[in-house]
Amino acid sequence: MSVVSSVVTPPLSLTARAMAVVALAGLFFAGPTALALADSLTLADPLASLPSPQDPEMTDGVDLLMPGVFHGQEVEAKSGERWWGLFETQNNDTSGKKQYELRQVTIEVDVVRDPLVDTEPGQNSGKRVRVNEARQPIFLVQGDFFKPGPVNTVFEGVQFLYPGQQLAFSINEKPYFITSTGAVDSPSPQEGIHLRDYSLMLVDRTLAQEPDPHDGIPPHIQPLLSSNELDVFDGDRPSVYWVGDLDRDGLPDVLLDQSNDDDVNMMTLFMSHSSSATATQWLLPVGTFKAVGCPSKL
Repeated sequence: MSVVSSVVTPPLSLTARAMAVVALAGLFFAGPTALALADSLTLADPLASLPSPQDPEMTDGVDLLMPGVFHGQEVEAKSGERWWGLFETQNNDTSGKKQYELRQVTIEVDVVRDPLVDTEPGQNSGKRVRVNEARQPIFLVQGDFFKPGPVNTVFEGVQFLYPGQQLAFSINEKPYFITSTGAVDSPSPQEGIHLRDYSLMLVDRTLAQEPDPHDGIPPHIQPLLSSNELDVFDGDRPSVYWVGDLDRDGLPDVLLDQSNDDDVNMMTLFMSHSSSATATQWLLPVGTFKAVGCPSKL
């Protein structure tokens, strides 16, 4: 069973220090209090190098690739390579919920015109990544532990979370939510919405009710990114793109754009394995794909 709710303001306070957020000229309301982290909590820089996966099955990490048109140097994959593609199927379940599947495909990488760089006739420095099918994958991965079959997907889209908002869902009948903390730092609506000390995290509601045997980051909080400052009106919106169970281990996996720059996409796949579920950090970044300059969709 999987449930996805709308983005809401949680009433829950996770730690002793709450962060206040305010309504800004009626543009949005993030709630009277936002979820906060302990004073000692340190989140990873969203553009820092990824830590090595700790699970034995994931020691080589995951190659991540997005379909679309990109600058040539951003795509190292070659035509004819076999990748695992996550696809929305053409069939819905009895409740009308969209269905998804993971299957191997052969990718095509074609040399095409780069709309941002190629200004002269005949210039073709860009690369287009696609598969020879009408329906393109949501994303592509390479890894030895993936298997074909249905993939439980609880969210697919683009969702930026203002401080205090949450994206709630359940996987394997366990409740989770992705939420953010931060503070609004804008003197007036005309100057736009500026956020400081912005953090995004996944929270396990079940573990939140159990005693914490660890020091530092509690195991029910899984950091996803942090940013000292975001200019929301200028497009600085790190966003959740997909949430589900890609490897069918009964734990959530997350694809998000970690970038805090509107001209950069830093797509990062976080995965969890059951063998690492007892560790303090059980949701790890395993693969990333970076593109500059608003890549084109197919």
